[in-house]
Amino acid sequence: MKQLYQFLSKYKVLHIIYWVYAALNHLHTLELQRGKGYLFNTYDLVKDLFFEMLAVYFVIYVLLPKFFYRQKYWQFFVLAFLTVIACSALNCLTAVIYIPIIDPTRDFHPSFILLSITFMAHFVEILTVVVLFTIVILIEYYIKKDRQNQLMERERLETELNFLKAQMNPHFLFNALNNIYFLIDGDQELSKDVLIKFSSLLRYQLYDCAVDKTPLSDEIGFLKDYISLEKIRHTEHLTITFIKPNLEHNYQISPLLLIPFVENAFKYVSIDTDGNNYITIQIEIDERHWLHFNIKNSCAVDVTTSGNKGLGIANVKRRLELLYPNEHELHIEKLDSAYKVDLKIKLK
Repeated sequence: MKQLYQFLSKYKVLHIIYWVYAALNHLHTLELQRGKGYLFNTYDLVKDLFFEMLAVYFVIYVLLPKFFYRQKYWQFFVLAFLTVIACSALNCLTAVIYIPIIDPTRDFHPSFILLSITFMAHFVEILTVVVLFTIVILIEYYIKKDRQNQLMERERLETELNFLKAQMNPHFLFNALNNIYFLIDGDQELSKDVLIKFSSLLRYQLYDCAVDKTPLSDEIGFLKDYISLEKIRHTEHLTITFIKPNLEHNYQISPLLLIPFVENAFKYVSIDTDGNNYITIQIEIDERHWLHFNIKNSCAVDVTTSGNKGLGIANVKRRLELLYPNEHELHIEKLDSAYKVDLKIKLK
């Protein structure tokens, strides 16, 4: 139906259908009033339709684009009203001129009252048709405008999301390469294992994350591999706890939304040799299909740099706003000796 309407609208078939219907209806009305054999039925039909079409198409193709679409509403309504008056007056004037020409024997001297009545009849008829066409055209115009605005907004969001995702890749690479550099001088065999693990992480980013949504199980697996990579360069003084859910559904999530918080935890975790250094990560899914992502890490008491000011966190905040509007909650707080992140996302 939508394609049929677009075809009819594109080639003005609906206009043709209306004018054919209007002509037949007008001719039927004239024949009822005057009889089928009346001389001026055809002439009046052509004359009336001509001035109706003149008024309609002047309003919708000249006045609408030039005034209404440019928000010059008063000018539009005044000029449209004057157009209807002018076409109604010309309709009456044409009848006064052509009747004596077609039928010279006819003594045609219409009174002012008759001309006034005829003018008002044409005015009401032309005004009705102009209003009808204008309403239809405006409805179609605003529907198209709304679709264009939605398309432009969708393209803008896609562009911004692609830019944010492109930012995320170098940010992750920078952190991971720092980890590998840390290991090269100390243990080359271990650095080789880390490179293999790093290539797996990179493959996930380059290929599996090239979609809008990825399975939650894959995203959790990515976090698990990243955590194992980070474990290699951290000492035994760091306790890492990762609690994962048993996935009963094939949940989907936008890729790389969780990793910035994990990166931040390893970046700001305390490194006291005799202290309680820890990172606790817990992922749960409630009965309403909301993902609860909680992460907490110890940090030095005198650290004043907030973990929510980095590029990765600012990036993921913006992505959450774009991807999960009104479907996420994010709370980041700095405690006395810990950072804490609570994130909730409505899963699909």
